[in-house]
Amino acid sequence: MRYAIISDIHANKTALKAVLTDAHDFNANEIICLGDILGYGPEPVEALELIYREAHVCLAGNHDDAVSSRFPVEDFTDFAALSIEKHKKLLTREALNWLRHLPYSCTKKNFACAHGDFSDPKNFNYILSSDDAIPSWEETKEPLLFVGHTHEPAIFALLEDGTTKQLQAQDFTLEKGVRYIVNPGSVGYPRHGICRSSYCIYDDVENKVYFRSLPFDLESYRIKMSGKGMEEAPWLNERTKERRRPSVRNNVSFGKEIIPATKIEKKKNRPLSNFLPTILIALSIFLVFTSLIISKLSKSTSALPQVNFPQESPSVITQRVERQNIQLHTIPLANGWQAGHEDAASQKVHIDRNYVKDETVWCIEHKKLSTTHFSKTIPVKSGEEKIYTNIRLLTKRDNRKQDEFRFTSKLIFRDENGNIINEEYESGKTSKKSSKRIPSQSTSIEFIISCTCIGKYDLAIPYFDFKEEKKTFRKRRKQ
Repeated sequence: MRYAIISDIHANKTALKAVLTDAHDFNANEIICLGDILGYGPEPVEALELIYREAHVCLAGNHDDAVSSRFPVEDFTDFAALSIEKHKKLLTREALNWLRHLPYSCTKKNFACAHGDFSDPKNFNYILSSDDAIPSWEETKEPLLFVGHTHEPAIFALLEDGTTKQLQAQDFTLEKGVRYIVNPGSVGYPRHGICRSSYCIYDDVENKVYFRSLPFDLESYRIKMSGKGMEEAPWLNERTKERRRPSVRNNVSFGKEIIPATKIEKKKNRPLSNFLPTILIALSIFLVFTSLIISKLSKSTSALPQVNFPQESPSVITQRVERQNIQLHTIPLANGWQAGHEDAASQKVHIDRNYVKDETVWCIEHKKLSTTHFSKTIPVKSGEEKIYTNIRLLTKRDNRKQDEFRFTSKLIFRDENGNIINEEYESGKTSKKSSKRIPSQSTSIEFIISCTCIGKYDLAIPYFDFKEEKKTFRKRRKQ
């Protein structure tokens, strides 16, 4: 029996079809999907329908569970969380119900499968090293385990003497007395390496695992993302430029424009009076837009609203802002965040990708020493006693000194009438992780961060949670 083990399709129907065709040519008898059919990509409906039709076994991934509301998105990057919301809106109630009942693991003869590790499949922990693999071996008895989630093909082995090691991801025959964990890589979202769709074939007669690797058309994938109104993956543009071959000649169209004969006849027979309503409507719309443009030009040319920002923590820069009553230019960011600038001409914030840490960030750019203020208000969950926050500076993007960056943060606890119950402050130069007790009367918390610097810096988008952080930092980085 031959099994095709696929994982991490991420709404990429084109890559999935290529892999399924290759699996058929390789005489695979069953298709087992390790999860993450959805998330990130431009074709969630098409990919889900294809998996539903073709896969013999389909497991739940963290992105699938997030779409079906079985898994929270608090630890997801902004880019990942936005794609989850878009995919959820495109799917029917039947699709969401099917996703909600997907199993987290499956066991076959001599092997087992899950999306993350086997110690707690519902939490989708990553297996990135031999040490990460040990809990899964302790939890299972099968000699061969298949997992996905990391998007990187990998092999981890537990030898007879109890030692572990990571092997090169290539075709291999299972040895007696040795246990294996195999990651087939990603079908539709290969972020690492040479960017090819990858999956595995397991032959239980030959007792052998084959790694399959197929070309991945980054350019057409990028065009599809744009055509469906999806934000481009942060890594996609750079990798597309690396892979793009230079054109030998300019673009040219060789096809004739063929107009059906019936349309030509209809156009000939239509009297001019038929066009009169359309002309009048178009003229009315033109006049309305012209009047709106003229009225806007007559008003203030400021493109951004100016508002008084809430009182900040007692840093030197913030005191100066309050004392001089400086008007802050505010701009909306993803997931309810807002950024406030003292001087919009010399300050800028945009969402970017830190490739060293593989994490979505706020790229803060200051031409002169100044402060950008970030704020977000969140409701307090019933019965919660503490809130956990984390602020991390990932890297600097120029040659300026690291100690020129500093931040202060402030938590404002309010009651149902908006009155301030308590305030808590933190400050630092690179990072700060802390917990604060929530007053019993609180119904909302305002989280304010003031970052003072000059130059360009990558700040990890701050997160906060009402339950104690138990997951590893690398789990948040990889989502």
